[in-house]
Amino acid sequence: MTEEKKELMPIPTGEIMPLAAAKIAAMMNAFDEAKRLVARPGDFIRIQGREVGKKSLWRRLARAFALSVEIVRLDIRRDEAGNVLSADCVARATHPAGASMEAYGGADINEKRGWNKPADMIATAQTRAVSRAISDLIAGGEVTADEMDESDDGPRPTRNPKSTVPEPRITDDQKTEIMARIKLHNLNLAKTQKFIKEWFGKDLDFITENEAVNVIEWMNKKYPDITPIEEPEVTTEEAGL
Repeated sequence: MTEEKKELMPIPTGEIMPLAAAKIAAMMNAFDEAKRLVARPGDFIRIQGREVGKKSLWRRLARAFALSVEIVRLDIRRDEAGNVLSADCVARATHPAGASMEAYGGADINEKRGWNKPADMIATAQTRAVSRAISDLIAGGEVTADEMDESDDGPRPTRNPKSTVPEPRITDDQKTEIMARIKLHNLNLAKTQKFIKEWFGKDLDFITENEAVNVIEWMNKKYPDITPIEEPEVTTEEAGL
């Protein structure tokens, strides 16, 4: 069989074959060239003897590759006083051709770096997830600066999310109780909803059952002199009996 006929032989159905070596090399070279062209001096930081890309580099590359990035999930864990203890985030990067990649990023109150304010911890979790998703999609998982620390021996230990299965969303009964308490205490509905969104990073309709429990407990503590809400008694006459 001639070499020409060998090249024309069809690939058996179901077999996963790599791209031609020359094409793979060309794609890798194109990525390196793109990174060189879009990067700016401030986009890198030297950690543990190597230069790694900062948040700004990965955002530039996302624009260069026309990627769209979205936050798929953001879970914020707080103590009884409402202080942020940790943040877990999952982000998805998508290419116009249809390829996509999801990645996890977390931040914890016990990290060495410390936190000036709770919002920094939440923002860091989001940054790590977004940068990792971009890196996984176009850079083969190249480590990002947000995953490393100058004082560490290697990449930051990233906490594993508790579960990939979404937590149950707020129930109708919980939402009814929260709305009833807002009315009972003469609270401003818009301001209360804004507070809840700032607290959990999402609207009331999208918080979880556990987060709804936190909201209700917070309202109970803030207004302890209010009798717990109960179903109004209905007389037999009102019930039509």
